[in-house]
Amino acid sequence: MRVKEGNTILEVPEGSLESRDPSDSSVFYNPLMESNRDISVAVVSTLQKSRNRKLEFIDVHSATGARGVRIANEIDNIKVILNDWSKEAQEYIKKNTNLNSVDVDIKNRKANTILSDNKFDLIDLDPFGSPVPFLDSAFRSINHKGIISLTATDTALLCGAQVKPCIRRYTARPLRTPYHKEIGSRILIGKCIRIGAQYDKAIQPLLTYYKNHYFRVYFSVVEGAHKSNTLIDKIGFLYHCFGCGKRNLRLGLTPEKGKGIYTCRCGESFKVAGPLYTGKLGNKNFLEKVLNEIKDIRLKTREEDIELISKIIKEVDMPPFFYDIHKFCKLLSITAPKNKEILKMLREKGFYAVESHYEPTGIKTNASLEDFKGVLFELARNKNSKSA
Repeated sequence: MRVKEGNTILEVPEGSLESRDPSDSSVFYNPLMESNRDISVAVVSTLQKSRNRKLEFIDVHSATGARGVRIANEIDNIKVILNDWSKEAQEYIKKNTNLNSVDVDIKNRKANTILSDNKFDLIDLDPFGSPVPFLDSAFRSINHKGIISLTATDTALLCGAQVKPCIRRYTARPLRTPYHKEIGSRILIGKCIRIGAQYDKAIQPLLTYYKNHYFRVYFSVVEGAHKSNTLIDKIGFLYHCFGCGKRNLRLGLTPEKGKGIYTCRCGESFKVAGPLYTGKLGNKNFLEKVLNEIKDIRLKTREEDIELISKIIKEVDMPPFFYDIHKFCKLLSITAPKNKEILKMLREKGFYAVESHYEPTGIKTNASLEDFKGVLFELARNKNSKSA
């Protein structure tokens, strides 16, 4: 069967539009990831326009070749390598390159082998599950000032539902807080930064987001021990109190020890997550260019992509982690106000406040926990006095 993404026609396995289970087909195509691929096209196009030479892009886990064929078809001056270990995938890749009359280099090798034997400007890792088994090879393979993009679908681990598997795979403890999705993304980034540091490479996040039960991160990779040290210095631990909702961040590669460190003022014990990345999850200047690129491209998912990237741009300069309105209102036994009411009052009080893309009820702000709770109480009182 055939589908259209962007300006590209793709041959995909029968039943792909109904199935979300990779085991249903020897070659998996997920229509829900079309937006993921749209953003990839915009990111690669943005990077290409900033360089004065032909860039080399590899899709390490190509499957039907959807991402790489689109990049070859929709962006000029890109050399595209499509790799997949599956022989069946090779046939779909060949069909799709022929359908779109694009010139790509098709490989049938194990992911780590092809990465270990070559250097690339852009590397995309989109395995089924965790990207961790491929990170070491990818960071050794990427050129200076290159970009690595990766997808992680092992969200149960990163979001705290499976603690020990997360510790094994990411060398970090997750935590099932109301903002566990952001914790998961920061654990993933922290792992990448630590692996890149082994090779004196600074792994700087350009774009980070969570959508449709997967994490997606784009990294700029720059060589240099000093720059790598700067990012290592942004690794730390989160201390969260489930009693009152307070959260603290402590920098360092080991948790702090000492009397009172793990006890909140409310009397409850802090729970610890990490090590995780505490810095910015994206680069605002780069994201604005990507947003303009998306606006210039005719895409089926254009409006949702614009909404997503626009939210992320507003979040980039905000402090780590967000407040979940419904969770706090339940904790405080009050009726939850609307997002826009909270945002308006926070801004009137002089705070920065934006919605978070991680949760529809998530608010990112530089207001303290006490100030945030105060706004919720004030809005609840105002509502009660009006109804009375």
